[in-house]
Amino acid sequence: MKFYWFLLVVFMMISCGSASSKFKDSFNPQYQARDGGGLNATVTGSACSMNPGKAKDSAKKAALYHLRSLLGNQRYHTEFDTVREYTEGEKRCFEIQASAKPI
Repeated sequence: MKFYWFLLVVFMMISCGSASSKFKDSFNPQYQARDGGGLNATVTGSACSMNPGKAKDSAKKAALYHLRSLLGNQRYHTEFDTVREYTEGEKRCFEIQASAKPI
């Protein structure tokens, strides 16, 4: 009887494990940056999710994070632009470009 419980648990782990990766949100830690000096900088970040709103928000946060790490403590205003929107399996993916503008 214990053997059947063990097989059931292994089966559940395998079947649930393969399906769970489909629902995970993901973002690309790699990013593209164009730095022309000073506040003339743009960064592109990307993210994927089953929820399009969450994917777009995560891509914005990733781009903003990398822009802030590039410019440091300088004062600027950030403008966002959607560069690309695509699907990857059942997930929606966005590439968002963050540009620094002087205040």
